[in-house]
Amino acid sequence: MFKPINQYASGKHRARHSRFSANAKKITLTSHPYDSLFIGESVCVTCTGNSRVTNHLTLDYFLSMGYISVCFDHNVPSYIDQVLTKEHNLSLKIEMVINTFSQVPHYLVATNRIAIIHRRIVEHWAKFLPLKIMPVPVPIEKTEWCL
Repeated sequence: MFKPINQYASGKHRARHSRFSANAKKITLTSHPYDSLFIGESVCVTCTGNSRVTNHLTLDYFLSMGYISVCFDHNVPSYIDQVLTKEHNLSLKIEMVINTFSQVPHYLVATNRIAIIHRRIVEHWAKFLPLKIMPVPVPIEKTEWCL
């Protein structure tokens, strides 16, 4: 199971200012101004050459596959990974950790790894890379991106 290994785990993590925020309605004060940019859906993605995956991805197959995790500043897992591990109580078989969603498609090519990232990123990179898009085998709330 993915476990944060830094100050975030002990509750000492401090919020940082950023230009973009995911799910701002959940994490900001009602008096804090923000504008919604778009609502993004998360999808599973793997290489089209991954012989272990058909068009329908079961939860058992998903959990048995090598997973690419995205961690941001100070090894804080992405919102998606936190939902998988905390809300759904899943143990991910993490084989690689990178620091941005836009790198994920490149590290999937010619492997049997899988990842969950935002649909817009996958659809862009699927024009250039052999990527297969599938629904996530567990429910994940859509993410509202705000400025």
